[in-house]
Amino acid sequence: MPRRRHALRDGVAFLVALAIALGYVAWSRASQDDTERVTDETASGTGEPSVYLEVLPDEEEPRLTLGDTADLGGGLRVRLGGPAVGGDDLGLWLQLDLRTENTGTAPQPRPHIGLYCAQSEDGGYALWEVGDADSRGTVPAGAIEETGIRVTLPGDGRRGEAIPACEGTAYLEAATYGEDDWNNPLTYAQWSVPSDLLDDLNDARPDPPPSPAVPEPEPDLDRPYGWTDGDPYSNGYAVAFVRGLSTKEVLRALGPVRRDAGALDGAGAWLLLDRLTDPETYDAPYVVSLAERDGGVVVFSNYGFFTKARLRALSRHGVAASYSNTINGDDLVLVARRGKVVRQSEDLIGSSAWVLLDRLTSISVSEAWLSDQPHPTYVLAGW
Repeated sequence: MPRRRHALRDGVAFLVALAIALGYVAWSRASQDDTERVTDETASGTGEPSVYLEVLPDEEEPRLTLGDTADLGGGLRVRLGGPAVGGDDLGLWLQLDLRTENTGTAPQPRPHIGLYCAQSEDGGYALWEVGDADSRGTVPAGAIEETGIRVTLPGDGRRGEAIPACEGTAYLEAATYGEDDWNNPLTYAQWSVPSDLLDDLNDARPDPPPSPAVPEPEPDLDRPYGWTDGDPYSNGYAVAFVRGLSTKEVLRALGPVRRDAGALDGAGAWLLLDRLTDPETYDAPYVVSLAERDGGVVVFSNYGFFTKARLRALSRHGVAASYSNTINGDDLVLVARRGKVVRQSEDLIGSSAWVLLDRLTSISVSEAWLSDQPHPTYVLAGW
């Protein structure tokens, strides 16, 4: 046979072998795909599929049943159960038994509990009583916490909202968050809300719905810290109760001092702030008064806002609790222990916030002491 025919035959064989190899590789890759296909040939033997089954991987974990315990990692275990419908004039809630256990060796974030409906991106929230363990803070290692909580529907009169019906699939979620990120949960678990319980919640909605505008109560000057609900404490100030630091240590934690203004009473501090405020831009320095009280230190400023970083510094050897507000209606309570913020709230305002600061630090303040007595006052370089 001529050499040319040998070469042609060898070339054809090579192409056939290459095609077979490529086909095998393609088949092998297809067989490793997540999608699995099963066929059943017909009795006629034609090879045409009569059954086609496609199995897809699950996209999410199935939701738990109320009464089940969820493992959120790090030894943190959460159980929700005992549901019952309740409410008051401002709205309704789902009463639940919450059991939180930390079987690990390190503190774990306390879970935030919410109720979510199919038609709402935002969930309802738990109503925590003052003094109760709330969704901020941590669960100590080895601790077991059992408490009853009330979780509202996504709409609620306490937030100035109407209460729509909860339609479609509803679920409860327990989620943990980082200290400064409340948008992305670290971990979470979900429990399905039974349809009959959802019907009971919807049927219990007030009819007609409550007015979104909750009437503001009249100031009660006789109740604890009632004097803080009126002028000049109505808005635009910041106060902190600190335990564990001396006045010198507190002043260092607040920042560099631009000027020592001496001892001033409340009116004198106001006049100093007014004199240092730019009349065109309204820029003003931070003027703070601080003094020892009940074994701790009280810091007060007619202009300023306590940040988390500042509270962490003030609490490094104990506890610090602050309340800040502005003329725009921004209210913030922060609580820090041993250099870590363990609680924050935007719901406590006025005298309620002062009562909490008093309770957490065992430091009590009277109007006469704060306003009428002169206290060391400083102009800070920054805050």
